[in-house]
Amino acid sequence: MRKFKIEEAPFGDVKIFCKSTVTFKTGITVLTGCNGTGKTTLLRAIKRSLDADRIPFMSIDNLKEGGGNAIDVMMYKGDTELAANMITASEGEGISLNLGYFFRNVDYFIRTGQDKNHPFKYINFNSSNYKEEKEKIESELEANKERWLLFDACDSGLSIDMIADLKEVFDLVLSPEGTHWKDVYIIVAANSYEMAANQNCYDVAKGQFYVPTSYEEYKDRILESRKIKNNR
Repeated sequence: MRKFKIEEAPFGDVKIFCKSTVTFKTGITVLTGCNGTGKTTLLRAIKRSLDADRIPFMSIDNLKEGGGNAIDVMMYKGDTELAANMITASEGEGISLNLGYFFRNVDYFIRTGQDKNHPFKYINFNSSNYKEEKEKIESELEANKERWLLFDACDSGLSIDMIADLKEVFDLVLSPEGTHWKDVYIIVAANSYEMAANQNCYDVAKGQFYVPTSYEEYKDRILESRKIKNNR
């Protein structure tokens, strides 16, 4: 488990979070709440904390890294066939292709602690001991037991069957063969019931963990989170 300190009012006087800490356990945690509750803000706080402590993580924000931005990256890296498929794909198919592109590197990341998309993270090229520092950092990342995968808005635009497929991929990543005996955390900021159903969820507005077992229960949580947001 890992505990994070959270700034309750990160944008000034308005208190967004009702708790100053949140503790996550290994496996999947789905962040839930209506739009504007603070799911993305919490994910960013988690990333800053992991980055500061040099804890290995990979992240994808579908709103920022999907669509045309994903196509640009694929073209830059020479994946022209995949880029062409993205151009002709529907919204959901495009998101699914982009997630598949992301998952290409997950096994390597879990084994080594290194994100191929950011291979020189933490390395100071101006150092006179550049090679020694690089080897030391790579060794530290690989030795670290924790691996974090952070997903934002990846269920937006996905049909139910594609969300089911994505959850199956999560299960594969969390299998003994997929974790390589590392402590793997998957944090997903989501809006759909299909993503949250029967998963360990964190109600961002209330600061509570729960497992939704029915659509009505989930709906009530989301509507209540909107009331909390509007009363800030």
